[in-house]
Amino acid sequence: MREKRRNGTRPGPVLAALDHAAAQAMTAARLADIPEPAPRPHSEQWLTTGQVADRLGISRRQAQRLAGTLEARRVGQTLMFDPDTVHEYATSKETQHVR
Repeated sequence: MREKRRNGTRPGPVLAALDHAAAQAMTAARLADIPEPAPRPHSEQWLTTGQVADRLGISRRQAQRLAGTLEARRVGQTLMFDPDTVHEYATSKETQHVR
């Protein structure tokens, strides 16, 4: 199909209809595969890596490593952490050290 367009010849009506149907099916399939966007965290509600590091008394790199444990979300290139999860983690760590 592309070759015919490049050569300047028009495809026949059957081939054009088939190409159009294939393009629509591929577009629909791609759209079906795209997950719903996650709710965008608000800066007042979510914590950055630096804020998490400060609250937990660890380095930024250590906070990044905890992203999976703390269920962080990536917004662009920034990791955002749920403050409740960070608080629960900090509380559980304090409890472990007290024993």
